[in-house]
Amino acid sequence: RLSSYGYFCFGENAQVPGGRDANLYGGEEAIDIGLGMKPALTGKGMGKEFFQAGIAFATKEFNANMFRLSVATFNTRAITLYKNIGFKQGLIFLSRGREFMLMEYERPSA
Repeated sequence: RLSSYGYFCFGENAQVPGGRDANLYGGEEAIDIGLGMKPALTGKGMGKEFFQAGIAFATKEFNANMFRLSVATFNTRAITLYKNIGFKQGLIFLSRGREFMLMEYERPSA
């Protein structure tokens, strides 16, 4: 059902080339997560449910408790959503002329 809302990707597929070139993704146990909602669905209050479904999948599939994502700094709605879920702002870097921010989240222990 949620796949009709957009897509998720994990691991290297979720890493932004500029961050990879600067070695910003190494040395941690975090699973990189990338996602995109269909543009027609953004701004309708569906982002939190969509994003949490991706986190739940990654938690089960990769046995992960730490997550990292890269978000374009102009995407303020997404950044607000990620902060509300519990992601913390990290480094800002450039990739192909655009500014991105790393964000990290550690799932609370059950």
